Amino acid sequence: NVEMASPVSVTEVQESAIKKYNSTNGTAVSSAEVELTSDMAGEYHLQINPRTKQPYKLGDKVMAGEIIVKLTNREYENDIAIDSKKLSLEIAQQDEVKKRALYEKGGVTQSEIRNAEVTITNATYSYENALISLEKMNIKAPFTGIIVNLPHYTRDVQLAAGTSIATIMSYEKMVMEINLPESAINEVKSGQEVAITHYTLPKDTIWGTVSELS
Repeated sequence: NVEMASPVSVTEVQESAIKKYNSTNGTAVSSAEVELTSDMAGEYHLQINPRTKQPYKLGDKVMAGEIIVKLTNREYENDIAIDSKKLSLEIAQQDEVKKRALYEKGGVTQSEIRNAEVTITNATYSYENALISLEKMNIKAPFTGIIVNLPHYTRDVQLAAGTSIATIMSYEKMVMEINLPESAINEVKSGQEVAITHYTLPKDTIWGTVSELS
């Protein structure tokens, strides 16, 4: 009789996590997207990207608050009259200071002080609204993201109100909506770690978490 030796391997028994995977497919999309449009008519001026020292272009990263496009409109600015409103506020503040000094000496009444305060309040609102109106001439990025659409307009061309200026998407966080079989629902909970793989990923697998369950 010929005895056959069977190769065996021995390993020490240890505790380890038991994992069960439920696989599904989905499309990852940006967590935020916005289309920027002009609130007013004006001449188009594409701004310089401070990182590239070149005008903003498709695919550029923009930081929150950066001005992508400026619109100019002399008639619009004249109607706002920002300098006049600022001067009116300063005059109202100076008048209120004078009235308070006179009030301490009995030169004016409490009612006149209150009227001066109302004048300051109205002048402040008028000035702040003018600043808000002027800000509409600056097309800013509301969050940090990538320019995914940037229609071409010739510099100084007149754009109408409501014109599409740019579209920005944020890819710092991606969202994927998936469907799971009924048998897997009880095994999934918010905050649970998720493995995401794609053949184009250099490291093959990235990790996310379950944010919401329906």
